[in-house]
Amino acid sequence: MSEKFKLPAVSMAGAAFGLSVSEFVSEFVARASGQTGWKKFGVKVGIKSLLALIFYGIATRVSGLWSLGFEIATYGTLGSMLPDFFMAWNPGGLIGWAEKAAVVVRGAARKSPEITKELAEIESELAVSSRM
Repeated sequence: MSEKFKLPAVSMAGAAFGLSVSEFVSEFVARASGQTGWKKFGVKVGIKSLLALIFYGIATRVSGLWSLGFEIATYGTLGSMLPDFFMAWNPGGLIGWAEKAAVVVRGAARKSPEITKELAEIESELAVSSRM
């Protein structure tokens, strides 16, 4: 691999590794123990915190790109807690909010021909009344 691409490749691999492993393990433990809502959030944060400590510990004991990869895995693991918070706060989490917003936008888009027609009528009435 070219030297130019090593740093971005290792960073991307580290982030993907940290996110994937921490999400899999924490979701498995939360579901296997039957947790939901804020309790599930707590379990996932606990598991992810432990994994982040492990990844950071490994990063401090290896060198070179391996160290960088595990350090980035730590950040990916810690960053993956934010979507868990939103999922506990609002069922559906960020994806649910995006879906709700998309439904609103699609509904407005469907009504846009009607709105355009009504605006044209209002504008033509205003134009007629201003001439008088």
